[in-house]
Amino acid sequence: MIDKPVDAPDPVPYQKILKAYNDAVAGTPLPAALKITTTRKEHLQARWKESLFRERYEEMFRKAAQIPWLRGECPSPGHEGWVGSLDYLIRNDTNYVRILERPVAQKRTEEYREKWTPS
Repeated sequence: MIDKPVDAPDPVPYQKILKAYNDAVAGTPLPAALKITTTRKEHLQARWKESLFRERYEEMFRKAAQIPWLRGECPSPGHEGWVGSLDYLIRNDTNYVRILERPVAQKRTEEYREKWTPS
């Protein structure tokens, strides 16, 4: 039997992550994710290597569901109708960190409102 390296994370719990996301966005404008696609699998594999994501993805999903600009409530011109999604949150190693850094997310919402809300 070969031991896995000490730093190797457990296998990615795709269905658990999918359920956590869907539970967090239920009843919000954010769309539910129906399945783990090949692209989502690749992105989740990358995110799962990051301890911050592994430790706080459920919290991040709950926060994301409450942020107005992710909910499509503060659109900038040309982005009307856009809302965040699981794909946006897991696409790279910065989007989910921004959500966890709540003051940054809140500041961005306030900037959008100031800049794009008609007077």
